[in-house]
Amino acid sequence: MAKKFGIIYHPLNSEAISLSQKLAEGLSRRGGEVWTNSAWEPSKLKSLLPGTELVITAGGDGTILRAAQAIMPQGIPLLGINLGKLGFLTEINTDEIEERLDDIINIKGWLDERATLAVSLLNQDKEEHFFALNDAVVSRGAIARIIEISVKINGQFLTTYKADGVIAATATGSTGYSLAAGGPILYPSSSDILLTPIAPHLSPPYTLVLSEKSSIEITVGTNHQAVMNIDGCINRSLSDGATVRVRKGDSKVTFLRFKESPYPASLVNRLLLRNNNVSGGKSQA
Repeated sequence: MAKKFGIIYHPLNSEAISLSQKLAEGLSRRGGEVWTNSAWEPSKLKSLLPGTELVITAGGDGTILRAAQAIMPQGIPLLGINLGKLGFLTEINTDEIEERLDDIINIKGWLDERATLAVSLLNQDKEEHFFALNDAVVSRGAIARIIEISVKINGQFLTTYKADGVIAATATGSTGYSLAAGGPILYPSSSDILLTPIAPHLSPPYTLVLSEKSSIEITVGTNHQAVMNIDGCINRSLSDGATVRVRKGDSKVTFLRFKESPYPASLVNRLLLRNNNVSGGKSQA
């Protein structure tokens, strides 16, 4: 029976759309069964997943995060092709695709498992549940005023932050918003959870590194707009008293990897690329 592949692309990136079509043709010629779909249609993506053995993304890290939201409970491995700027999560660039087609069709490589977060939101008597590969962010909305965020760890009161917000991040998310807010970088296989305040005012400014067994309870105090964001793609408005609970997720996200490059070296290369882009080097949108 032919292997079934899914290709998820950034719908506003013409190169990603073209690449997904060419890749689908290449895999089909090698006997694969292939479907393609926009990363911005999560409900349709979930209907396409049954029987899929590998999902390939064409875009950047944001496209991977959207794809992960659809496949997270399914355990289907992800392979990212980088069309973005940095590609912390992507594995190959466009000029490597042809030489990797046989590896892709045979799903030949090693599997990189990443921890996730399970997030529960209790807001105005409504409860919702989410998964996060990168982070869950509780922050102020469009009005530039700090909010009060009361935090409990394992049921015990920690502190009340007066800040723009707080970030609960995985090891994968430690190179994202948490890093920009001054947090540390965790090794990718770590299951620890980071709690990083955003621009705290007369509040503890340090990131906490919490064990994978920790549970975090975040309660918002505000008389203006506040929001919760999951992985940069799911948003919810928060009312005064809304509570967000975060713990290590039961599911993991698995990436198909080909390269054996040591993580610290690859991380340094990406950070150097970012610095070069900031200082005037070329970057790809």
